[in-house]
Amino acid sequence: MPNTLVVFVHGFLSSGESFRRFPEDLLERVNRNTNSTRAFFDTLAYNYSTTGSNDQRVIEFVRFLEERSRSYAQVVLIGHSMGGVLALDAVRRCHPNSDYNRHEGHEQGIDGLYRGAGSPLQQKIHLVISVDSPFFGLHPHVIAVSGARRVGNAINWVSDRFGSAVQSRSAYEDTYSSQETSSSSRSSGWGLLGLAAVATVAVGAAAAYALSSSTRSVQADEDERAAAPGIGHAEFLSPLWNIANMAPRFEDLNNLPIEFHGFYLAVSEFGSSNRSTSLKNFVQIPPDPYRHYFQEIDIQARDEIEAHMGIFRSEFDSAAYYHLLTAVARIIADVL
Repeated sequence: MPNTLVVFVHGFLSSGESFRRFPEDLLERVNRNTNSTRAFFDTLAYNYSTTGSNDQRVIEFVRFLEERSRSYAQVVLIGHSMGGVLALDAVRRCHPNSDYNRHEGHEQGIDGLYRGAGSPLQQKIHLVISVDSPFFGLHPHVIAVSGARRVGNAINWVSDRFGSAVQSRSAYEDTYSSQETSSSSRSSGWGLLGLAAVATVAVGAAAAYALSSSTRSVQADEDERAAAPGIGHAEFLSPLWNIANMAPRFEDLNNLPIEFHGFYLAVSEFGSSNRSTSLKNFVQIPPDPYRHYFQEIDIQARDEIEAHMGIFRSEFDSAAYYHLLTAVARIIADVL
C-alpha cells in the first residue's frame, strides 16, 4: 500500500471532477520518471462548499485530512485556484507557531482547535502545490474586461445563485470598466471592498459557468444552490481582498517545514503573433519577494477565464497541460 496520499482541492464553485484525468496522468508520469511500475501514492479529491466563513472551511479541511490520512506517512496537497489558498492555509493552521495562528482570533484556536499543540498533520504535510491560485488577488483586467464579457453570458446562472448580488451585465460593466470610483459607490455602504467582493463573486461565477457540465458533480451543484446567496460566497473569497494576510502567508514558508511550489498561467490569445505584448493573467503576479516560489505556464485561450478553467483539460491546450503535468510530477518524484 502506498504511504503517500495526494489530495486535490478544487476552486470556487467547482468540484473534484474539475481535475479530470490529471490525477491519473500524474501517477503515470511519476512512475515513468522513477522507472517504476508500482503506485507511489493514492489520490483523493476533496469536495467542499465554497460559501461561508473561509476560516471555517480551513478548519473543516484540516479535520478531513486528519481523518483520511491516518494510514499514510505523508500527504501532498494540490490546489487549483482558491483550492490552493485553502490548502496552504490549512497547512499553516496545523502549525501553532505560524502567523495564521498568531493572528488575532486564532491565538487559542477557533473553537478550541489545537490550542497551541498543533495538529498531527504538521508531521505529515511537507508539500503544497498550487495552480493559478489568487494569493495576491485577481488581475484587474479579469474584473474590468474579461469578467464583464463572461458575466453577460452567465447572468441567468449567476442570478439563480446570487440573486440581487449581481443585477445585470450593464451594471457590472458600468461599475468596473472604469478605474474611477463613482460617488454612489462610495456612499453605498459597501465601499470599495464590498464592490470588489461582488465583482469577484460575479467573475468567479462566470468562470464556473464556463466549466463543462461534466466537470460539476450533481451534489456540488445542489450544495451551491442551497447556499446563502451572494454574501456567503463573498465570505469564502475574503482572502482575495484581505491584503494584511497576503505577505504573512508566504513569510510563514520561511519558518515552517513546508515546501511550496506555485504555478500561474501566462495567457496569450489564440493565433496571437506577438506573445510579449499579448500576455494576460487571471491572478495577480506574485511580488518579487515571493516570485521565486512560482513558475509560469504559457497557455493559449480566448481570455484569462477560459485558460484558468481549461488548464486541466488535456485537449484544450495540450502543450500547457503536459508542461504542468511534467513539472508537478518532477516535484512529487523528488519528494517521494
